[in-house]
Amino acid sequence: MSTKISLKKYLKFKQIIVFLALFASLIFATKTLPQSINLENVILNTSNKNVSIQIFLDIIDPKKLHKIIKHNKFQIVFSYHVEIQKKVRFFFDKTVFSRDREWSICFNPINNKFSLRRKNKQIYSTDSLDKLLEKIRIITLKLPIWTTPTGKEKYDLILKFGLKKKVPYWIEKTLFFWNFNITPPSEYHIDFKF
Repeated sequence: MSTKISLKKYLKFKQIIVFLALFASLIFATKTLPQSINLENVILNTSNKNVSIQIFLDIIDPKKLHKIIKHNKFQIVFSYHVEIQKKVRFFFDKTVFSRDREWSICFNPINNKFSLRRKNKQIYSTDSLDKLLEKIRIITLKLPIWTTPTGKEKYDLILKFGLKKKVPYWIEKTLFFWNFNITPPSEYHIDFKF
């Protein structure tokens, strides 16, 4: 008799878990955009005792991005990761430079403006999403020289870009299995000698 009751409770518990999982998927579901950040051009300049990298991005289909930001009422996080690794023959490649940055793209329905924020500080505000995307389309980095250039050392420039929904930290950690990406992450590798 007790086995039947515990089996019923177990089945009821499984139904509740499945219901909660479906409910959560409806709450957090958004349409993902196909590969909407492409690398348009990279300029690598090694003069005047420093290395400068200029990255030009092509953000495809900003109309869909506009719709996601404006109608779904949540913030979008644009992130990039730039890394330079020295190629080593027998061991793991050695990282000589690494930088991560994130910007939040928000829409304020009261004043009907889009804003670009970094570390909770507003950097730029406009009524056009296209103008705002122009601000993040070009990334310029100036790096200190990490070695004496010989022109023979091989390096790998790694670029990663992504757009995802901004959710509270505790939700992101609790639902660690959940994909909050709006676009699939883009990753590029460029070999160069220095």
